[in-house]
Order: sequence, then C-alpha cells, then structure tokens
Amino acid sequence: MRNGYAFAVLSAEEDRVRSTRPGERNNVLFWAAVRLGGLIAAEQISRSLVVGRLTDAARICGLGDLEIDGTLTSGISRGESKPHRSPRRIVDRATALKEIDRIERIICDRAWPGDQGRLTYLTLRSVVSLARTFGGPGELPLAVRRVAAEMGGHKNRARDGLQLARKGGWLRIVKDATSTRPAIYDLRVPPALAAQANIKSAAPVPVGGILNQAGPSHDAFRALGDIGLISLDHLDRRGDWLSRQDLSAETGIPMSTLYKHLSPRSPLVAQNLVETRPRSVRAVPTLSVEDLDRVAASLGTTGANERRLRGIAREYRALGRIDADGNWRDITTGQTLGDKPTWLGEVSSDAA
Repeated sequence: MRNGYAFAVLSAEEDRVRSTRPGERNNVLFWAAVRLGGLIAAEQISRSLVVGRLTDAARICGLGDLEIDGTLTSGISRGESKPHRSPRRIVDRATALKEIDRIERIICDRAWPGDQGRLTYLTLRSVVSLARTFGGPGELPLAVRRVAAEMGGHKNRARDGLQLARKGGWLRIVKDATSTRPAIYDLRVPPALAAQANIKSAAPVPVGGILNQAGPSHDAFRALGDIGLISLDHLDRRGDWLSRQDLSAETGIPMSTLYKHLSPRSPLVAQNLVETRPRSVRAVPTLSVEDLDRVAASLGTTGANERRLRGIAREYRALGRIDADGNWRDITTGQTLGDKPTWLGEVSSDAA
C-alpha cells in the first residue's frame, strides 16, 4: 500500500508539525491528522505509520503524549469521515500497472525525432520505471535528482527532459515543489493523442526490450549514447531483421545518423550487440544485460553510474538532506529520520 502522494503529504505534515511554535501546536497537529485521516480511510497509507510519525514530530515541537493522543484521535476520526478521493489515483495496483503499460506502449510506438525528442523519450521511459516503483501513473513525487539517477544522466539533463515532457503534455504538475518535498506529477497520454497512438510502424512494437531489463542508467549506455541506446532497444523489441529505412521512420533518427551508428566500427556493431546485412539490421537474438556488462567493461564505462550516484550523495550531504551514514535528515531540525534513499546505494562517508 505504497502511495507516493500519500507519503509526500505525510512528510510535509511532519515538517509542519515539527516547526510549529507554541500556541499553534495543537491546531496544526489536529489539521495534519485530519488531512492524513482522509488518506487512511482511502487506504492510501497505514494508520500506524501516520500515528507514529506525527507523534514523533509533535514531541519534537514540545507537545506531551496526553495532548498528542487526544489530538491525533479526534483529527484522524474527522478525516476518516471524508476519505480522500482523487480522480487521478488508481487505487488498485493491477489496474494502475495496466495503465502504465498502456502509456508506455504509446510512448514506444511513436517516433521521437531530434535531440529534444530523444531526450523526451528517455525521460518518459525513466518516469515510467519510477511510476512502477511508486505503484501508479498518478501523483508521482519526481525529484530532479531522482529522475537523473534513473536516467543515468546529469540533473540539468533530467530537468530539461521533465520540462519537455510537461510541454508535450505527457506530465502534468499536480503540486509545485517545496523546501520539504519534490514536485508531484501525473503521467498521462497527452489529450491530443488520447484517442490514438500515432503508431509509425506497420504493427505495434512490443513493450519491453533491453532498456526495461537493464534500466536507462546502465553503464554501457553511457558509451552507446542516446542514439545507440534507442536504436538497440527498438531493435531488441522488434526481435527480427528491420530495414534501416523502417528503423529511421519508427525511431525518428535520420538515416545518415543511423548509418554512422551502425557502421562496422560503431560500438553497436563492434561490440556484437547488433547484426547487419546490406539493407537491414537486428539486435543479436541472445541480447542480455550480461552483454551490456561486457560492453561497459570493454569501453571503460564500468562504475560510471556508481560514481554519478556518489556525486548525488555528496550533493545531498552538502545540502543537509542526508547524514554521514546515508540516512535522510530533516533540513529544518537536523534530526535523522532513520531511513535511507535506497536508490543511492551505499552512500557512507567512505563510499562518497
């Protein structure tokens, strides 16, 4: 029952309660409990988690346990009388994952020409992966650094990709970012495309492929570049020989650029990731993540993503968001919150 939006609300209310001054503490705690009570009633977050986290926050701001218990009980009860219902949120996980699959299929079946198109495409594939982690396409807390880690790129590149996705209508911002939480987005099909997928190929290209298996942040993709990554993933999803002309039409990559990236000396061909004929090309039938590991080792990019994550960890530590052991910290109070951003991996002082 993990809901990115509900956890973002809980974090924001915790911060508000912790920083409340005397004279306002009971009132602020009560309305925090009301808001979260609605989410409890909608089964988007557990009661025990809400009570535990708000109790700790209220103790920090100076309230006693007797006051806290009474205020939380009355506030949650009031909130539970009006369950939170968002028309954007799909509560059933199976239905949510089907919707993510539908959106991904439309993304994959479109051509994405130009540098901006390719950046939008890779950003959306990364957001789709995060949507599966968070449990649905609605109300996604998308920190720029988190998206950058998923993409295997710099935060400025992730920021540009998110802006392009918003401009294209694929992402709709629900709540602006604050000092305590990232911006909240909905992932959706743009209204102009909602009735049709605008498929460039003769038949829909299967969803899946090496990009889903390895993730956009795999070290080998740093050596292959955007065009190599998109070409390889598309060919892998196609699963058979494809003419260069069709590959160009389906991906939006110009023919002249494809010829360069499919030449005998290119990483795709030289590293035995694709097979070529005079007029057609295909991904090797046995393509796997182990092949990408081999390519990363051969081209000297092994460990690139780990170094990138360590850089993010150092930046988070400099901002006061994590402590020396990699635990989240409250930037207002300096309190260690006791859980780690697992996507950063091991971010202790020695590792960073």
